[in-house]
Amino acid sequence: MKKSIILLVALSLASCKLLDKHNQHIDKKISVQDLHKDINYVEKNLFKLHPDADWYVKEQTLRTQFDSLRKSIQSPLTPNAFFLKISPILSEVRQGHMTMLPLTKTYSNEQKKKYKRSKHPLTDFEYLFRDNRLYIKENYKTEEEYKFLQIGTEILSINGISPKEVFEKYKSTYSSDGYNTTFIEPAFARRFNNYIIAEIGFVDSVQMQLKCTDSTFYQTIHRQFKEKKSKAERKAERRKNDSIALVKKDSIAEWKKLNDTLPKVELTKEEKKIKAKAEKEKRKIENKIYRWKGYNSKNKSFAKDLIYPSKNDSTIAVLKLTTFSEGNKKIYDTIFNEIHAKNVKNLIIDLRGNTGGRLSDIYHLSKYLAKDSYHFVEKPKVTKKTSYFYTTKGKSPVFKFFTFPFVNSFALVRYFKTSKDENKEWRTTIKESKITEPKSNAYHNRLYVITDGLTFSAGSIIASYLDGLDDVIFVGEETGGTYNGTVAGQMPTLKLPHSKLRWRIGLMSIKPENKTIEEGHGIKPDIYISSSVEDIIEYNDPQMDWILEHIEKNK
Repeated sequence: MKKSIILLVALSLASCKLLDKHNQHIDKKISVQDLHKDINYVEKNLFKLHPDADWYVKEQTLRTQFDSLRKSIQSPLTPNAFFLKISPILSEVRQGHMTMLPLTKTYSNEQKKKYKRSKHPLTDFEYLFRDNRLYIKENYKTEEEYKFLQIGTEILSINGISPKEVFEKYKSTYSSDGYNTTFIEPAFARRFNNYIIAEIGFVDSVQMQLKCTDSTFYQTIHRQFKEKKSKAERKAERRKNDSIALVKKDSIAEWKKLNDTLPKVELTKEEKKIKAKAEKEKRKIENKIYRWKGYNSKNKSFAKDLIYPSKNDSTIAVLKLTTFSEGNKKIYDTIFNEIHAKNVKNLIIDLRGNTGGRLSDIYHLSKYLAKDSYHFVEKPKVTKKTSYFYTTKGKSPVFKFFTFPFVNSFALVRYFKTSKDENKEWRTTIKESKITEPKSNAYHNRLYVITDGLTFSAGSIIASYLDGLDDVIFVGEETGGTYNGTVAGQMPTLKLPHSKLRWRIGLMSIKPENKTIEEGHGIKPDIYISSSVEDIIEYNDPQMDWILEHIEKNK
């Protein structure tokens, strides 16, 4: 135990020194010779680890591009200048999971003390990017001075840098899966803070030039420092805020009024114990529901939520799935039991904004929608049996120390489950690739599915599966992920030896059993409906409106 503690302290001290070196490294120019070595490192590992690097582009084309890059670099570059040259080649592979981001400065030891319990000025904004214009989509700031920044306010510039400039600079550094374009703008909106922070750094304030209706003005946004509170105080405040948020907006006033008018009865000591015990049990149940449904305290929503959009009609239900990374897959049994109990005739699965998550989650969901025995995905393809031993590449020394026995045990199991198929390709047997039976409470009535450009990765794989079922209507936009699969699963982060750029790469090619002839495109809707900027700002939902009208017409 003592040796472990000493090792952890040593790792912690070493990491502090590494942070200071990291900040100095960002501004340092790297020699041409070392940049060429980094290019060689990327080229070698791309074809060594990525099982489908040539899915959309020929290997020789990529090799030629790497050669051209080596020839074009004739003088030293900073890491981020080099990033702008090498990442467009990786984006040509057209695999959205494979990402490389510019380096950003981290807090020095002195800044850590100064900025402890603080947020960057741009934290708590969500954005909408459309036609080179950036809007505030959500404002989660709690300070009164910033609450006036309305949804729909256009951001013209931040510290003199326009969103269009940022987009033009970084748009070629990432891609969707395949050739579809619906992913590009919303993905940029989600990554905007990463890009702008790479431009302006960690600052105490930013000056935003804004436009609301026809008025243009400037607003300085300051770094937010949290007031220090005890763990009990933070927990009580969070529970109070969440309870209020989950009450319908139009009934909050009545709820507060009722709470204020309830008689204040003095309880006996025994009654207080009983009440405390009952409240504790209630909180345990609530916490379990929150965990299983994947509660997001920032936007007060669930990752997995069943709602009924039409008053007095429980035969129409919406299963809103915002991510497959949060929540517990066991909640699906509860959800589909309720769907059966309510005798739902029209189920709407909303996958908008769902960029994916766990394969095991969508596999479990598929069992509640199947009619017959089926294979969910093919056996994943890898480049070699030992691919899984790269899983912890790029992780911190502390992470590697604690996960070493588990990760290596997992990799060893995968090693023995991997063998060559009839085409001499390495394939791994996973439970999702085996023949599967439907659940006894599976739903078999009319199904609607809503998708958009951010329906990606696991979101697209489940959409591919659903498109193969009977009596399904897709509404919305083409998915950002492709119909025929993606390369993800295990995704180590490699660090380039000299530029220190971090590069995430997928190791497993995962393809659904249900495919289409057209390669490189997403699941295309039967009814194409795109939301305008005004729709999003005004919380209009033309896709849901169309579905509800269609259900009404076909009753």
